[in-house]
Amino acid sequence: MRQIKIYIEKTQEGQRIKDLLKHIYSRRELTRLHSARSILLNGKPAALTAMVQAGDLLESRMALPPILYEDEDLVILDKPSGLSCHMEKEHEEDNLGTMLKERYGSSFVIRTIGRLDREVSGIMIYARNAETARKMETGHLVQKHYLAIASGVFPKQEDTLFYTMEKKRGIRGNSVSESGKPCITHYQVLHQYPSYALLLIEIRTGRTHQIRSGLSAAGHPLLGDRLYGGDPSLLKRPALHCGEAEFRHPRTAQLIKVKSELPRDMQRILSRQE
Repeated sequence: MRQIKIYIEKTQEGQRIKDLLKHIYSRRELTRLHSARSILLNGKPAALTAMVQAGDLLESRMALPPILYEDEDLVILDKPSGLSCHMEKEHEEDNLGTMLKERYGSSFVIRTIGRLDREVSGIMIYARNAETARKMETGHLVQKHYLAIASGVFPKQEDTLFYTMEKKRGIRGNSVSESGKPCITHYQVLHQYPSYALLLIEIRTGRTHQIRSGLSAAGHPLLGDRLYGGDPSLLKRPALHCGEAEFRHPRTAQLIKVKSELPRDMQRILSRQE
């Protein structure tokens, strides 16, 4: 993705940032840049609707997200929504794998410990060598806690969902069905609002879209999750955030615990009801 630097001239004064950049980036690219807080006005993240003034400096810069933990074996990042955790066909430059290669050198091999969907935010763990990756995958289970905003009123304050899930040909996403791979999802209602709830979630199995598909099948799709029937009026991406991860270091056995704050887009939804 191209990075730009524009010094605003008098003739450009009063225009919105998105109007200046729409001839440079596609709508999808603008959305990804904005989600990653990588559109800067005078050095600070700016909204696409912000107005520019003569003399302003407008930049786009895909920077590595905040590092929550780093040593010779591991690096843990606070991933924003809209950013892929590894290289994909449509995300060859704006993905965490490429950014880590730029930080550690071209010899860095991308070894993800679990993955987050592109639109899901929160804690993302990478192993920096093969031995650490092997140990993390086989013997050092990572406990993760997610925060989610799910639609509807929950009859139980806390519950564990048991279901099976499979990928069906010709259908996007995964479907809860009588066959497939088993899933165990535990949730606790942290706060019930009139039409949705803030949940704390722990998964006992690690299936793709396990939380999204399972809650949807239970009648509580995540806000913004259009793939699984979620309401997109308040949020344009699934309201899901990996907020905490805990594990024993594969080499030192030290307890590693990292946290990530709820992102602003999800905070805004909750503040509407306060």
